Amino acid sequence: MESGFGKGTPQWHDIRWVNLNKISTLMIMGFADLSISEIAEDYHLSIEEVCTLCDRLGVAYKAPHTRLALEDVKALILEILANQENT
Repeated sequence: MESGFGKGTPQWHDIRWVNLNKISTLMIMGFADLSISEIAEDYHLSIEEVCTLCDRLGVAYKAPHTRLALEDVKALILEILANQENT
């Protein structure tokens, strides 16, 4: 079976789908297809709030439109959801 985009069935190292609380995000090579600005929009937060959360969690970023690592996105979303449950 060939691997790669548009060739047969994708293999685990080519494309992985990540489902995280109603979000399906195409993940390629360890990076989620989400940025700080998209997370802010999806969760009705300001970009500044998400940047502050990134700073608190140690998530490295250069700009609000920078694509984030998958583990960083998961940490951010889990923290946002935990904060929403507490309010």
